[in-house]
Amino acid sequence: MAGTPEAHPYLDSPIHEYLGIQYLKTTPELVTARMKVTERNRQPDNLLHGGVSVLLAEGLVSRGARATGAHAVGVEINANHVRGAPVGSTVYAEGRPLKAGRSLQVWEVRLYMEPQNKVDDSDIAKFGKLVCVSRCTLGVNLGQKPPKEAPEMSHKLAKL
Repeated sequence: MAGTPEAHPYLDSPIHEYLGIQYLKTTPELVTARMKVTERNRQPDNLLHGGVSVLLAEGLVSRGARATGAHAVGVEINANHVRGAPVGSTVYAEGRPLKAGRSLQVWEVRLYMEPQNKVDDSDIAKFGKLVCVSRCTLGVNLGQKPPKEAPEMSHKLAKL
């Protein structure tokens, strides 16, 4: 895949690094990431763990919400796992907002298994096999005070 990973110390959690999640693109309209399925993120049958799919989805939408300038917290998330991704494969995630309001955002995330023949990131959804579909609802700007770095980081993300 052609994308170069983005690093944002404020948004990147140690668990994301531990699991091998690499964020590729962050805009208010689209967030993408990839992750190799390894011993660290598998379930006993040597497939991507469903909980890791959900963690990846929530990380993606939180990052996207920040790119809109919002301070966001997860309210609800669901996931439908439609295919297993075996150890050794790479999954690619795309998150897009379905609704980005002032107090509520709803995002959809799709995880695809990278096709055998390498393709550009923008073609993964066309040629990759769907692994998981997730929808996440975020409460935004609910009165919590974000950490001091949040406004600066949101501003930087909005310019990506």
